This record gives sequence, C-alpha cells and structure tokens, in this order.
Amino acid sequence: MKAVHQIYIASESSKDLVIVFKESKKTSTSQVNEYFDYLDSISQNNNFHLIMDLSDTSPPTAEIRAVLRDRFKAMESRIISYHVYVGKNFLLKVAVKFVGASIGLGSFKLHNSIDQAKKYIDENF
Repeated sequence: MKAVHQIYIASESSKDLVIVFKESKKTSTSQVNEYFDYLDSISQNNNFHLIMDLSDTSPPTAEIRAVLRDRFKAMESRIISYHVYVGKNFLLKVAVKFVGASIGLGSFKLHNSIDQAKKYIDENF
C-alpha cells in the first residue's frame, strides 16, 4: 500500500493519546478511507485527540467531504477533541471553518503550529 498520509502518535505521555495527521496535497476518497482505516488501527480502539495538519492541502471536493463526514461520524465517540493547523493561509482558515461545519465537526480549535496544539491539549485536557 502506498503511503499517502503522514500519521503518527504525538504523545502517549499525557493521560490521553494524541495523534497527528498531515493531509496529502491532493486527496481522493480512497486516500481518505485508507487514512481512517490506519487511524483506527493505530488508535487501537482508544479515545484520542486528533491534530490535523492541513497546511499543504487543497479544500476537498464535495465527494471527499461526504466520505469525511461519514468516517468522522463513525469515529466521533472516540475522538476527544479536534485541532487544526493550516499554516499562514488566511483563505484556507476560512475554508476549514466552512468545510468543518459541512462534515459535522461542530467544535474544533485552530492553532498556529502543531506544537501549540499539543501544548493546548496538555494544558486543557
């Protein structure tokens, strides 16, 4: 299987698992499904915080948003909190807020870096 995403466990030392996912530049529905299958595998049915690095990706198509909505909904009971890093692109920040709402992520926090997101989780959960 070709690696299309970078997914890793950022912290096991806090009381909860923290997983970071860096989205690929171009995404397809099969890539999204591979991502969620792998995310399910590495989380081992544990609850976790999810940090999404979207700094190098484009906004998803309607088809990809539909797959994201279904996959996030299926996993939502295990995700403690959602955190998003988009880099310095203001338009992407606006797009993330719209797309997040359209796929059912009612509550997520934007951060200026992955490290800031990890620190926020450590200090607030």
